[in-house]
Amino acid sequence: MGLLTAEGIVAGYSAADVILKGVDLTLDAGEIVCVIGPNGAGKSTLLHLISGFLEPSRGAVTVGGDPAWRNPQAYTRLGLVPERPSAKAWFDAFRNRLVNIWP
Repeated sequence: MGLLTAEGIVAGYSAADVILKGVDLTLDAGEIVCVIGPNGAGKSTLLHLISGFLEPSRGAVTVGGDPAWRNPQAYTRLGLVPERPSAKAWFDAFRNRLVNIWP
């Protein structure tokens, strides 16, 4: 098991809009990975799943064995620089994370 593991990931932004279908990924500590592909291939969706911004409809993402989705322990081990930041300058990183995840 790697530091970050995604197994059997199926995800999208609605039930009718499945973007990732059966994605498996394992990353070990110190590994550097580049995600490339054409527009609409699911690169951003995959990164949002890994960082816990998006919940997979099937499968699981774990960080150090802990689930990534809605898990503050996993968030301390992850980072994402979004394409269009919506962070609030007056919040610290943890509060910005909470605002974007919990309704």
